[in-house]
Amino acid sequence: MKEQTLPHLLNKQLKIVDVKSVLARTEDTFAWDGWGVRDIAILTDEDGNFLREGNALVGYYTGSTNEGELQQIGRAISYDDGITWLKDKNNPVLSTSSNSWDSKVSATPWVLKIDQTYYLYYRGSTAGGIDDAVGVATS
Repeated sequence: MKEQTLPHLLNKQLKIVDVKSVLARTEDTFAWDGWGVRDIAILTDEDGNFLREGNALVGYYTGSTNEGELQQIGRAISYDDGITWLKDKNNPVLSTSSNSWDSKVSATPWVLKIDQTYYLYYRGSTAGGIDDAVGVATS
């Protein structure tokens, strides 16, 4: 594997045009994201520019259940430049592991696409806020 320098997203200017909810928790409180959603990150390239998959923006977000104790990562698609988002029917796309360093928390995603590889950086933990670490999953 060739050595790669991974990018940093710094000093990007965003213009705030409206403030409203665009992605909500699932109404079923027992669903994987029934407690809450947060931390949306839009797919970027190595320079921090938003990428489109076809004609859509792709976002990754944290969903939680069990009063926030179990946190996993979902995917959503926007066909209208981020005004509305549709959740992927295959969510969560990154679940917690069964018995490892990220068995309770796989959260706070940041996803890059470099060449044809996706790098999903995320926060993992065996208990929210305790012994956190950063992981990377590739696809």
